[in-house]
Amino acid sequence: MFNAIEFYKLEFLGGDLNEGNEIVIDVFMFSKSNFKITRKINQNCVLVTKPNFGYTGIFLNLLYLNKIDYFINDNFFRKCFEYFRKPIINLQEIDSLINLKNYVIASMDSSDGLGDVLWTFARLNNAYIEVYRLPTDQEVIEFCKQNNLDVLNVIFNGGEEYIPVFAIPENAIKYFRELGFVDFAKVIIGQKPQVVYNRKKLEYYGWEYFKS
Repeated sequence: MFNAIEFYKLEFLGGDLNEGNEIVIDVFMFSKSNFKITRKINQNCVLVTKPNFGYTGIFLNLLYLNKIDYFINDNFFRKCFEYFRKPIINLQEIDSLINLKNYVIASMDSSDGLGDVLWTFARLNNAYIEVYRLPTDQEVIEFCKQNNLDVLNVIFNGGEEYIPVFAIPENAIKYFRELGFVDFAKVIIGQKPQVVYNRKKLEYYGWEYFKS
């Protein structure tokens, strides 16, 4: 936490302690906003995000498969580990995004998984969502192929901290591309809630807490 405070030049105001059997650190930031962005989509549009999904997913998959020791000296795995261990917010990008706020129809964060974002949008807005591009780097796809990892599971279930997903009009795509975003899905309102990729139902839902 204190490394993050130093990195972002923030001020530590205090904290709260609770009793438990394991160590849990919750960190939050707050600010005042003059505009409100919800999850409600009121028109056909596209979804955009950063093409950086999969790094956390790869680390978590290998962790659950108990294969960390096998990949510990692999440079790409170390990169995935750093994504998981120290996610970074691009503060310089925030001002540019604020200037584009009038183009944002709806938004969600992706920390619980990209699949969770897509299905939440679909169900909340009675929307048909077609994913036509995987928002990831080619090196993620190649690593999954080489090591028999399900690339869809890696991308849609492995949430990335601090990467937002925006619903925007098609005519605004160029502005978000200039900030490094990619358009990756079409949203059609007024349909049976559905998320598809390659004409197949996308079965990846992300994290779901308190599920029995």
